[in-house]
Amino acid sequence: MYRYQTLEDVPLGEIAACLNLAFSDYDIPLCLTERELAHLFRTSGVDESRSFGAFYGDQMVGFMLHSCGLYHGQEAAFNVGTGVVPEHRGNGISTDLFSLAEQVLRQAQIQSYYLEVL
Repeated sequence: MYRYQTLEDVPLGEIAACLNLAFSDYDIPLCLTERELAHLFRTSGVDESRSFGAFYGDQMVGFMLHSCGLYHGQEAAFNVGTGVVPEHRGNGISTDLFSLAEQVLRQAQIQSYYLEVL
């Protein structure tokens, strides 16, 4: 069974490992060091309290990263990245992460949600 939580107390190295594994089978694999991920978090304004991870036992197997702020005069959330490690795809993890994000972001009075897909 999967467990979902915010990323507030998850070490950056654990997030980097999950992110790298989630994108390892892409045509252009993503491989970020912990330092590079910290830079991405800073420059993108990732808010760990509004970003979420999926865990299978003690292993992080999915994530949804968000930054939040004003955009066109409305409180908005921006999906900075979402991924699931290959062995756990097809189990509804992205759907569950989005459902949790929607609930938390609505409670935070977020009015708009933006996703950029590459």
